[in-house]
Amino acid sequence: MKEEAYNDIVAARKNIFKQILKIEDGTYSLEKGIVLHKLNTDLMEGYRIQAKVFEITAQTSHTPTSITETTKLLK
Repeated sequence: MKEEAYNDIVAARKNIFKQILKIEDGTYSLEKGIVLHKLNTDLMEGYRIQAKVFEITAQTSHTPTSITETTKLLK
């Protein structure tokens, strides 16, 4: 099974929805669903933090910066 990286929050949310459907139809076990829930919660929390940092940076900076530039600064 080939896994893909999520380039943005929309792709991540679409994949999470697909996972929910697989749990619903029995393709994924309930145990796998619980693990995926924890991982997806952490993923979405990361996006929330990234968005907050971007918001703060945009408010305090004289020149606008992209989310990519802000993320690079965080590293």
